[in-house]
Amino acid sequence: MAGVSSCLKYSMFFFNFLFWVCGTLILGLAIWVRVSKDGKEIITSGDSSTNPFIAVNILIAVGSIIMVLGFLGCCGAVKESRC
Repeated sequence: MAGVSSCLKYSMFFFNFLFWVCGTLILGLAIWVRVSKDGKEIITSGDSSTNPFIAVNILIAVGSIIMVLGFLGCCGAVKESRC
């Protein structure tokens, strides 16, 4: 049973690490689109009647939440916390 527990621990850490990396990528891409001139040109090329930065702000929030949850999941997997 010790081998199964160890395998489960490291697989949980690996998948939480993947979530953390995905959250970091989403957050970084959203901040880049929000700040750069190229990103503003990409966003404002469509319909100009709505505010295009609402979607970018939502992506920043979602990326932050995923990144924090992935980090906390990695900490919980290493410490073998059941919460």
